Amino acid sequence: MLAVSGIGWFVTSYNPQTILSVLVVATPCSLIFATPVAIMSGINRAAKVGIIIKSGQSIEQIGKAQVVVFDKTGTITFGTPAVEEIITFDRDSPSRSTNNHINTDDILLKAASVEQLSSHPAAQALVQKAQERNLGNLSIPANFHEVSGVGVEGEINGEHIDVGSHSFFEKMENESDSDYNEYMKKALDANKSLIHYDEGKMLALISINEKPAGVILFGDHIRPGITSMIQRLRNLGVRQTVMLTGDNFENAQKIAQQIGITYFESDLLPEQKVVSVNRLKETYKNIVMVGDGINDAPALAAATVGIAMGARGTALSAEAADMVLLIDDVTRVADALEIGQRTLSIAKQSIYIGLSASFIFMIIASLGFIPPTIGALLQEVFDVAVILNALRAR
Repeated sequence: MLAVSGIGWFVTSYNPQTILSVLVVATPCSLIFATPVAIMSGINRAAKVGIIIKSGQSIEQIGKAQVVVFDKTGTITFGTPAVEEIITFDRDSPSRSTNNHINTDDILLKAASVEQLSSHPAAQALVQKAQERNLGNLSIPANFHEVSGVGVEGEINGEHIDVGSHSFFEKMENESDSDYNEYMKKALDANKSLIHYDEGKMLALISINEKPAGVILFGDHIRPGITSMIQRLRNLGVRQTVMLTGDNFENAQKIAQQIGITYFESDLLPEQKVVSVNRLKETYKNIVMVGDGINDAPALAAATVGIAMGARGTALSAEAADMVLLIDDVTRVADALEIGQRTLSIAKQSIYIGLSASFIFMIIASLGFIPPTIGALLQEVFDVAVILNALRAR
């Protein structure tokens, strides 16, 4: 700008008005206005469709997303599992099922009593099922302990009750000298004909006094529009979609195949989800993580952009996230990505148009064809044009 002013001053026979004309026309207001107006407009548009974006940086980063990571329960699925079946084992010999010998109501009552202190959706479903069967008042567990997202343990009337996924029992085995996991595997293998892995059910394993007592099968349903959303994300330039879950491998594989996700990880603890997100960040620049539960909060914070299901998710996950979906519809993630990309495109368009116009009129002003007053008027026209263009992001 200063160089063009000097050249113009020389070309117009040392006329100081030429310098003033060039400086007025070249004022970079278009650069100053373009980005913040576009960003605010994009945030406004997202809010209209139920997406709360906490910062301008977030809308810029999601527009450049290369990987979108999804939690399963409560995000890909509705997260409101219902108890569909209770299968009991002979605790003295797990080699056969003994549905007729062990009272399933007794198993349900003990499991629900321990789970009533957990916030996991499966725990709430157990409590609801026990209440529907009118099994009586639930006992308050002693020595309650929860491994977030995978299982709980506690004592009910002197009996030690464990309820959780495979990874929960592996963790229990590692922390003690018992053979929890090996014994539970024998029970599962012996009763495999009763446990329909191929149906994609979620399993909650139950042990009483360190012996397998049974399995509770939960049914959950995939949210509508997930498959088309995954395809839409690919069309928007997302290079990979990933599913992370604390559920077992068979169920996770079934869900992933149905919705078109090619890469998934199962049996994960909350801290392992963080490890997975950080591993992806080593390969890709912008990672988006979508989750709903308290166990997703660390992964949401670790991702480049965290998106929380705010309509039914926990306050902690919403606090940890950069964006919150106020509508219980995970397909809005694709809308957020599209809004981010469009906002960036409009901001860059305004910058390029504004600076290009300023440069062209700088050249004209340096030849003495634009007086300072007209140059100031032109600059205001540029500013208004840039602002109006940036407002298109709304």
